[in-house]
Amino acid sequence: MKVFRYLPIAAGVAGFLLMGSVAAFPGASGVRAAAPAPSCDLQLNKTASNSRPLLGSTVIFTLRVSVKCNVGVVVTVADTLPPELAQVPPGEQLRWQFSAPAEQLVTKVFTVGAAPPGADACNARITNNVSAAAQLPGGEGAIAFTTASATLTTACAPALPATGEHS
Repeated sequence: MKVFRYLPIAAGVAGFLLMGSVAAFPGASGVRAAAPAPSCDLQLNKTASNSRPLLGSTVIFTLRVSVKCNVGVVVTVADTLPPELAQVPPGEQLRWQFSAPAEQLVTKVFTVGAAPPGADACNARITNNVSAAAQLPGGEGAIAFTTASATLTTACAPALPATGEHS
């Protein structure tokens, strides 16, 4: 902290010369320090329960999002299944929102069930993407954005063993 000295400018004149510099600090005569710019550490991970599922079987995708910001935010996570996957069960919400208070680490986990298509898609490589955005509660735009994906390759059902007698 600086020490200020006041010196009279001239005898009989109501004025003072301030020696030193003025520093702003919180609470000093109504002067407030500038608020730090909003910043976030937003992480997103997506995994599949089986990276080589049999056609018609169900795969569970696990989405894990972690966020820690210097301001309170609303996080939106959106999973968009590609047309090669059918949602199981159909109609579930694939978009989630949650609040994350300032300076607190918040981690959420969501799951999505999906089934690869029928027998025409043997050995198909399918990538499923998810995104997450953190924005100020007033909806003033995203201050952090990230994406993740999980890729799987469909497997054909194994041939059933032959039955019956051979001659």
